[in-house]
Amino acid sequence: MTEAAKNARAEYMRAWRSKNREKCKQYAVNQWERRAARMEQERATRKEAPNDDER
Repeated sequence: MTEAAKNARAEYMRAWRSKNREKCKQYAVNQWERRAARMEQERATRKEAPNDDER
């Protein structure tokens, strides 16, 4: 991507974020909720898996 295209995209995104602050906040909350759920699922999976160290 050219430098001009990167700058145009960044300018557009700054303007969009400033007009849609509530959406941005909600997107961030949703992302962290999904990530926390995924991390909890991974922890549960690790606990259920048999230990390979007990050979």
